[in-house]
Amino acid sequence: MLTFFREKARGLRKWLLQEAKSEIRSAQNLSWITRNISTPIPSTVVSLQPVTINWIINDIIINRRVRILELGSGASTQIIAQCLTQVSDDGVDRRLISIEENRGWVDHVSRVIELDGNQARTSVHYTPRADGPGGFWYNESELNRILKGFKPDLLIIDGPAIKRIKQTADRSRVFHFFRDRMADDYAIFIDDTVRKAERKLTEEWAKYAGVKPQYYNAYLGFIKKGEGFNSMPN
Repeated sequence: MLTFFREKARGLRKWLLQEAKSEIRSAQNLSWITRNISTPIPSTVVSLQPVTINWIINDIIINRRVRILELGSGASTQIIAQCLTQVSDDGVDRRLISIEENRGWVDHVSRVIELDGNQARTSVHYTPRADGPGGFWYNESELNRILKGFKPDLLIIDGPAIKRIKQTADRSRVFHFFRDRMADDYAIFIDDTVRKAERKLTEEWAKYAGVKPQYYNAYLGFIKKGEGFNSMPN
């Protein structure tokens, strides 16, 4: 029995070390972007991991994503916005729309993006919640107005918030709202797949798209529909 637990502990230590190395490598890989940001938005417990942001940046560049939609704003918004500006000389017309339910946070993220000089390709939109088919989810009339004519080929699902308010939202509503609004070829990043709802969302969408989902450990789900190159970080 003691040998069993020692093996388990050894395996856990090895996994944690690999995790730490991956996050450090990704943070270093992103330095070509972050070193040009004048006022970084602090990373917190609700921020996307460096590996996730690194993978998103890789996919934007390698697979030439042009219409990026993010549910939930923060440090990732600032890094992606800076990336779009820095690679703009490749002739690809890229745009980022970020949806955020907190008006004060919208103002802060928008101000920082403007200070960085990246507002030409990025917009952050205050989108309040309303009771609807997905529970206390984003106001869908407002979403329709903001996203009119916008067909995402990269979708980042990190909102709406799950734990900060008493009335919760069903993130599976993301699937029902967006499944027929995406571009023909697309990539989707689903954060927090350690939770059952996000894992179910990933599996359901992958089945609908006729593809196999990928998971980066327990917390990140990835779906890719159509042709494209492998963009997963090392």
